[in-house]
Amino acid sequence: MGAEIMMGTWGSRVSEIAPIKIDGITNAMAGITYPHLELHGGTHYVYRSYASVSKNAVKDILIVTPDSTKFGHFIVGFSFTGGQTLLALYEGVTTSNDGTEKTVRNRRRPTGDDATLKIYQDPTVSGGAVAENILQDGVFGINDKKSFGGGDRDNEEIILNPATKYLLRADELDVAAMYYNFFFDWYEHTDKR
Repeated sequence: MGAEIMMGTWGSRVSEIAPIKIDGITNAMAGITYPHLELHGGTHYVYRSYASVSKNAVKDILIVTPDSTKFGHFIVGFSFTGGQTLLALYEGVTTSNDGTEKTVRNRRRPTGDDATLKIYQDPTVSGGAVAENILQDGVFGINDKKSFGGGDRDNEEIILNPATKYLLRADELDVAAMYYNFFFDWYEHTDKR
């Protein structure tokens, strides 16, 4: 059996009507998640990389949000190949040097790499990386593959403040050198109301 069609509005004008598909057997609506919709719209981005971290050393990654009404809906994922690491996400850090800007990729490749949120590696942090500014933290060991939050995007996502610097710091706890694999996944959305 095929899908049946019902109509729904997608805007505030009478002419802004489009079909909504539902399954003919279960009456379940056929659709995609909002983050997936942002991917189709060309406003969903990813930055994935790795870093070598020596025993008892620190790796810093800076996330800088623009001063705009376009908010980053952000998740962080990571894994480690050795050692034991304290991973902390700080909000509101200051830097004397942002570090090396990295290339962010639009997940919709024909759209172009036009994210307004910027990612930097190895910034010079001059303030704000203190306990009261920690959004999330935890200690992780060898081959842990995690993301902050829970098991799905709804539990992991953080909507970042505009015009703010965030710091993801991996601090190897004097066990062994390691590789740190990480990814940032986000879409940039302007509130409709």
